[in-house]
Amino acid sequence: MNEPDRLAALAEQVTYLTSRQEIADCLARAARGTDRHDGELIVSAFHDDAVDEHGADVQGMPDFAAAVNARHAEVTRAHTHNLTTHSCEIVGDEAHAETYVLAGLALKDEETARLCGARYVDRLERREGIWKISFRRVVIDWIMAGDASSFHDPEYRQMGYPEGRWGHDDTSYERPLRFMG
Repeated sequence: MNEPDRLAALAEQVTYLTSRQEIADCLARAARGTDRHDGELIVSAFHDDAVDEHGADVQGMPDFAAAVNARHAEVTRAHTHNLTTHSCEIVGDEAHAETYVLAGLALKDEETARLCGARYVDRLERREGIWKISFRRVVIDWIMAGDASSFHDPEYRQMGYPEGRWGHDDTSYERPLRFMG
């Protein structure tokens, strides 16, 4: 391969890898925004005209962010959406991604937790050089419930772990992060 062709192939590879990372960062922003109830962060991952389809609940932006936070606040005291297996097809300024999600939901009854295996099936678009979600469909593959009462066990409480919080009071927003001791 001659030098100009080699450089062109390298530039194409760098563009592809950069796009993959920007897409992964976008998906992580949406998950973090959901878990911290940070509507601004959620909205930052979606185009203004994006649509989110959670089963029969179909919403556009920015209404979706407020609705998903309200829905979680109604039934949970904490939750985490953990992104796992991720595949992505990029063609020009459009990408199609499937991202597996393990969602842990601690219910308000403080006795029950749900673990859900789901997938985000997303269409993303790069507009003005920025990758964001333009359409999301949530697929639920399985769900189970379990005993979460050990969270209130005195022995666990004595370990001194901070509890996660919704909003900017969560330790993940602390800058700079400082030793608590």
